[in-house]
Amino acid sequence: MFVSLCFLLLNIFYFSVATSNKNPRVVLAEKDVPIQRYSLTGNNSRIELLQGPHDNSVFVGGQGRLWYIDFNRPDQSKEMNFPVLERKTSNSKPTDPRNYEFDVTTLHRVNDTFLFVCGTNGNVPKCCYLSTKMLDMKCSEDFKALGIAPLNVTEQAPSLYLDDDVYAAVNIDVKDNSVAMRRIGQKAVISSDIDKKEQRYVSMAFSGPREARLQDRVYTFRVQKGFDEHPEGSSWTTWVTQVCTADMGGSKMLLQKTWTSRLSARLSCGIRDRKLFFEQLLDVSVLPGANWRESRVYGLFKNSWGMTAVCVYTMADIDHVFKTSDFKEFQGTVPNPRPGECVEDSRTLPPIVLKHIKEYPDMKDRVWPVKGSDPLMVSHDNYRHIRVDRVKGGGHGRRHYNVLLLSLESGSIHKVLEHAGEPFIIAELQPFKNSTYIQNILLQPSTKKLYVSSSSEVVEVDLKGCQRYGQQCEDCIQARDPYCSWNGTHCTTTTESRKAIQDVEHGNYSVCKQGEGQ
Repeated sequence: MFVSLCFLLLNIFYFSVATSNKNPRVVLAEKDVPIQRYSLTGNNSRIELLQGPHDNSVFVGGQGRLWYIDFNRPDQSKEMNFPVLERKTSNSKPTDPRNYEFDVTTLHRVNDTFLFVCGTNGNVPKCCYLSTKMLDMKCSEDFKALGIAPLNVTEQAPSLYLDDDVYAAVNIDVKDNSVAMRRIGQKAVISSDIDKKEQRYVSMAFSGPREARLQDRVYTFRVQKGFDEHPEGSSWTTWVTQVCTADMGGSKMLLQKTWTSRLSARLSCGIRDRKLFFEQLLDVSVLPGANWRESRVYGLFKNSWGMTAVCVYTMADIDHVFKTSDFKEFQGTVPNPRPGECVEDSRTLPPIVLKHIKEYPDMKDRVWPVKGSDPLMVSHDNYRHIRVDRVKGGGHGRRHYNVLLLSLESGSIHKVLEHAGEPFIIAELQPFKNSTYIQNILLQPSTKKLYVSSSSEVVEVDLKGCQRYGQQCEDCIQARDPYCSWNGTHCTTTTESRKAIQDVEHGNYSVCKQGEGQ
């Protein structure tokens, strides 16, 4: 007990030292940040955000309402109320209709014409196709909303709308833990076996398109209750699971209407030589690469001491574990085709392959961060959401930089530069007038706008706001903000011009004198 306490105190001290220089360089208050606001009606305990059809526009789902907000053309913004359903109990007395509002929990774009929207509908979820032009709702009576949309607004329940199929990980029993990953839509309806372990699904991502579309996969990220083998570890563990989009389920004898390609591997984040791990995943952001292999997965974790960390993986690293790792607790010869491989028709897979998937779905190897690295960032701040943007710098180099956007409990956003495997907190943005709980955040990469929502407001933050860094070249350069550069007279949005003065890597303001001779 004494040794464990000493170990804990030493590690807390280590992290106090290691994170002591991780404070934002500047704090930009609400008056300093280029923002626009839109007030929401109602008491919204959950907010869903979706990219709108135009730049600077978003769809917002809340308590019994859907908003279309156009920050460029406010007069084009619209609000639609979903009907409140009145129901009666067995003794014929009306129940409180507020319990049966269509609180939006799922919001996806189908195409340029329709949205796919699901709501709680009083613990009987309902899904609808909604016209993006008229905000007219057409609910599909035969669409199996149960298993696609969560039963209540508190369940995270990530989902994907992909090729007219919905992939979702939700609970289907209001009184019990019946969480499973399902697919409903054009292809065969598929579900995983109900796992009674306490678990929460955090995020879902498409791993593709691949060179051979048959090999496209969907990855889900979840946390599961169960003590880690490390004595100082968390009571939660984090897992990544794959399924093939081409999966049609098994034969009539085995795994019929059940995933035949579902494999799981531990997703690890920590400093291995110190045996310090962050095991509870909070959020995930995928930064697309030139191809699916290079796409980077940024995971936001926390540990039992209330600290947070960001670890970075590649799609290729995750794929490699699923394709090459031994199967946990399996001692025999791996059947052919290898379990978990994507095939043309999974219903024809040999029984030995299907039996293996059912009995040994877990990988022995873990997925570690890029090149086996430590966390990109460790912090005492209580971060909740993460989004990542790729920014093209200015000047002669014209390099690309990755910028992390991390939300805090206070309602602020940390804007963090990733350079050479090290974080630099460029600024703390305070978009709200008062401290508030952030419900959701959405990044619009094409416009470099960040949308931040509380229960009563959606704020558009211009990430290219540079004027508050100062009126001198030296101040602008030391900001190390890849969105900003010195144009000879003031700090402004970075352009592709070679005359843009910038030193994102080091913040060395001697480049100001070099720029005078250009």
